[in-house]
Amino acid sequence: NCKLIVADFGKGQTRYAKIASFLFSWFDGRDNIRVNEQGFLPQHIEGAGFHWVNVIRNYHTAFGTMQLLSTVKA
Repeated sequence: NCKLIVADFGKGQTRYAKIASFLFSWFDGRDNIRVNEQGFLPQHIEGAGFHWVNVIRNYHTAFGTMQLLSTVKA
């Protein structure tokens, strides 16, 4: 079994996080931020063959909501 832990900016949980994500998209590009804004990262991880993707915790940062995800691949 393989365990994967990912820290990534996820869907904004607060108004501030949504604004920060919008502002950050000016630097990184709108298309690059879209997956994060829509919360699709867990589905993409499952599409790569991992199972039981769980959001362990959300961290509210100055740049938006950081998600800590955990998953396994058998």
